Amino acid sequence: MNTLAIALVTLTITGHQSDKSDEVVIERATVKAIRTTEVPARIAGQLKEIFIKENQVVEPDQILAKLDDTQSLIQQVVAEGELEVARTQAKEDVEVQTAKAAMGVAKEELKNSEEINARQPGTVAKTEVERQRLTVTRAAAQVKIEEMNFLVAGLTANIRQASLDLSNHQASLHQFNAPWLGLVDKIIHREGDWLQVGDPVMTLVQMDRLRMEALVDAADAAPFDLIGKRAKVTIKLPNDKTRVVDGKVDYASQVGASDKNFRVWIEFENEQVLKTDDGEIFFLFNPGMAGSVVIYLNPKS
Repeated sequence: MNTLAIALVTLTITGHQSDKSDEVVIERATVKAIRTTEVPARIAGQLKEIFIKENQVVEPDQILAKLDDTQSLIQQVVAEGELEVARTQAKEDVEVQTAKAAMGVAKEELKNSEEINARQPGTVAKTEVERQRLTVTRAAAQVKIEEMNFLVAGLTANIRQASLDLSNHQASLHQFNAPWLGLVDKIIHREGDWLQVGDPVMTLVQMDRLRMEALVDAADAAPFDLIGKRAKVTIKLPNDKTRVVDGKVDYASQVGASDKNFRVWIEFENEQVLKTDDGEIFFLFNPGMAGSVVIYLNPKS
């Protein structure tokens, strides 16, 4: 009886696996941008220049626009001048060497006077010897003062360097730089507009690589069944045309969009189809396009 039960259970499990499809077919899916961002103003100011235009592809760190930076440039010139003065003062210890030389002369005079009095007491008046001794003390103190001044000059040069670095940083805040390779989708503000901190000046969209997003019925597969699996994406183009691209499931949500489905996406390379004389670039696939997806559960399929 136990043997028969085990056989029935084995037959039931085997039959379920054999009926399971090797493919997950998703009839409705949408092309989405992997990255999109609004490039914001980091400080308040008047928009002075825009160096790009819509539909232009920009490189990472490329300067897109800048605010009026007249005051910042003046501050940079002042900071550079102050640094140069400080470096000059910190470079040569002339005052230190002069003070040491003066102290050497004072010591020599005192030594001569003491030697003369040792041979012939009273030749050099006591008050004169005391004056010379005081001169040596003052000279030694002056050496310490000049050494301290030289040290302060070096510290001042470091401070001036930091001030210049800060000035350069403040100047960089006037620029809008591309965070990554992207297409300028929309320029929101124009030259002359006043921007507050955080105001976006333009929108960038990554277009060289996109992804197809879709919802999978949880009854068909679990997220761990799909991640990394090969997929075929069919994208609908204008004029009732379609294009098929291959990819793999790069992401499968473990937190379901509802009780019955979860989200997946398949990334794929876009195709550049046109570059105008003005530098505008157009791609074959665009965010918002519809399509379908077939995910192959069997690696051999």
